[in-house]
Amino acid sequence: MNTPEVSAPIVFDDATGKVALLLRGSLGKAKGRAQTVNLMCLYDKKTGKASIAEYHWLGK
Repeated sequence: MNTPEVSAPIVFDDATGKVALLLRGSLGKAKGRAQTVNLMCLYDKKTGKASIAEYHWLGK
């Protein structure tokens, strides 16, 4: 992903111990133009592990 836009951290309470970031950027080039993707990164403060998944805003 080239120079993604990144949200401010979304910090959940200590009971969940998670922090999320929303990312939007371009990947590769499909038929001459880059494809825009939306990703969410969920970080677990306790384990130090992160997961990344693509999301679609309101079905788009």
